Amino acid sequence: MKDWQSQAHVKWECKYHVVIVPKYREKKHFKKHRAAIGQIIRNPINLCAGHKNADIVHCSQVAVSLSMEAIMNVKDHHTTKELQTLYRTQKDARLARRIHAVYLAGKGLSCPEIMTITGAGRRTIQQWVRKYNKHRIDGLRDKPRPGQPTKLPRKAESRFCKRIEAGPTKKDGVSVLNGPAIRRILEREFGVLYSRQGLYDLLHRLGYSCLCPRPQHEKADPQAQEQFKKTSSTCWIKSNQPIGAEE
Repeated sequence: MKDWQSQAHVKWECKYHVVIVPKYREKKHFKKHRAAIGQIIRNPINLCAGHKNADIVHCSQVAVSLSMEAIMNVKDHHTTKELQTLYRTQKDARLARRIHAVYLAGKGLSCPEIMTITGAGRRTIQQWVRKYNKHRIDGLRDKPRPGQPTKLPRKAESRFCKRIEAGPTKKDGVSVLNGPAIRRILEREFGVLYSRQGLYDLLHRLGYSCLCPRPQHEKADPQAQEQFKKTSSTCWIKSNQPIGAEE
C-alpha cells in the first residue's frame, strides 16, 4: 500500500462511555431519558460491545471516530504567505488551483473543507499534498504529454525538409511546390498521406510559412529582363498616379 493510500494522516479520538443504572431506578430512568441516551450512544459514536445485567447497564467499549477527515500533514517547503502569493500570481490556472489546495491544507483546513472551496475530489487533494511534500511546487506541474505520434516519422523530417528545399522535379509537374504537390511527394516518396490542414500544420511546425513566391520560368533570363525594363517605352513603366474613374 502506498503512503497516500494509508491512514497515516488520520487522527482518531477514542473515548469510553460507561452508563451505570441502579436496579430500582432502571424503569423510571429509561422511560424518561431513553430517547436522549439512544441518540448519545448512536451518534456520533459507535457501540462496539456492551451488556446489561440485572442491576447495571454497562457499555464497556464505545469507539468515537470524530476526526475521520483530519488535518493533512504539509511539509514546510514554503510559508503560508509564500503559498498564498504563489497561487495568486500564478498564470497557469490548473497549477494555481493545486497550490491553493496545498495552501488551505497548510492553514489547517480539513479535506472536506478544501473540497468545498476548490471543487476537487478528496483523493485528488490528497495526491496534490503528497506530490508537494515530495517534490515541492514542481510536483504540482503537469508532466509533458507525448500525444499521438506523427504520421511522418521524426527521423524522416530532415530528409523531407531537404526534399522540398531542393525544389520541384519533373515528376512533380509544377514549377513551384504548393500544398497539393507536397502532399503527393509525401505519399509517393515517404508513404504517408496527410490532409490539407494536416500538411499545413506539419510545414508550420517545421518552420515553413504559407507564403508562395511568384513563379519563375525555368528559361527566364534575369539580365534580359533588366535590359528590357531599361529600353522599353514609357508606356510600360508603372505609374504612381492613380487612374481616376471616367465621369
